[in-house]
Amino acid sequence: MVFYKLKENGFFWSIRRVVRELTLPTTSLGKWLKPWFFFVHHLMSKPVNFLYTRTFRDTKEDSLYFFYDFEVEPITYDFVWALCIANARRDEMGLSGLKVVFVPGFEIGLRKESFEYEQAVSRDARSWRIYSILIPSIKLLSFPVSLTICATRNEAALIRENLARYVYPEKYNVTFPIPHSAEHGINYRQKFMTLQTDRQSLKYVSDWLSELSVSKKIITMTFRQYSHLPNRNTNMEDWLKFANELNKNEFFVVFIPDTESSMDKEPIEWGDFNVFYPACWNLNLRSALYELAYLNLGVNNGPMALCWLNPRCRYISFKTIIKDGPQAAIDVLVERGFVPGKNPLFANRFQKWVWDMDDLSIIRREFALMYASIERG
Repeated sequence: MVFYKLKENGFFWSIRRVVRELTLPTTSLGKWLKPWFFFVHHLMSKPVNFLYTRTFRDTKEDSLYFFYDFEVEPITYDFVWALCIANARRDEMGLSGLKVVFVPGFEIGLRKESFEYEQAVSRDARSWRIYSILIPSIKLLSFPVSLTICATRNEAALIRENLARYVYPEKYNVTFPIPHSAEHGINYRQKFMTLQTDRQSLKYVSDWLSELSVSKKIITMTFRQYSHLPNRNTNMEDWLKFANELNKNEFFVVFIPDTESSMDKEPIEWGDFNVFYPACWNLNLRSALYELAYLNLGVNNGPMALCWLNPRCRYISFKTIIKDGPQAAIDVLVERGFVPGKNPLFANRFQKWVWDMDDLSIIRREFALMYASIERG
């Protein structure tokens, strides 16, 4: 039997099998030999570790350490923006690696928010977002990125002092934390857009579309239906009217509801349109649908960042400014480097930021302009 397996799988397989048996034994002999093998391995690794320490103890890694400190940063899609800034900074500095470090805040790992925000997005909901938004978004960078989730701020301080030679945000200090600067992204122009959906997510969504026998142009509509700052929400009445106006022989409309309202007891009547609920719960599938779509439509809200920062996504983003919305106030956007009425410098010709409200006439106008532009090629 042994000789048959050796002949069938080759010499190197047998070596790997012996090593595996010594490290993870399944036989009585292997279990008896494991302590001796561990002892020999320990003795042999001593000089190697000594030489490694002597060689590299004064050399810090050729990586940019991106500290995202939950004491001063929101647990929202803002992280995607910050991640792309950090990656652009890494590329600008000629560094080979990007290491993301999550630093816990003082309020049970997070920061204290306003009463109104806490009512809309509880601490539990924000903790959940770490694993449903922040971590999955790291996969959208096209190269391996390491992630450290620190259990304590002291752990983060040790990384900062002993490993991190290159840091973003610049001058970050665990004792005196600072957030990322959103305006940095504008200056990187096209280098800022570094998101790319992984192949498996694209396959899953492609399979879903194939099951529906979709051969038409896919139009996604991402809705904001949120209790916090409702004046930023989607004008649902006009969007549904517009969806019904589109030529059903040419376009295949897909609705993506707001995650926070996707499980409401009394959902909106979607009619005959397809609703892609997986996008509410899986960021990478959402990104895949955006990338496969002919055109993505939505108002200025978090998930649209997956379009904004992906050069493969065609989109129109409406409702860029809101008078009474802190994140979408015109002075805040100007401070971040945006020019009112203009596209940001990183957007390409099939990506449009509309500074008007999402009224039916505006949606019609902008769709017609973008459709003509895409068809011209």
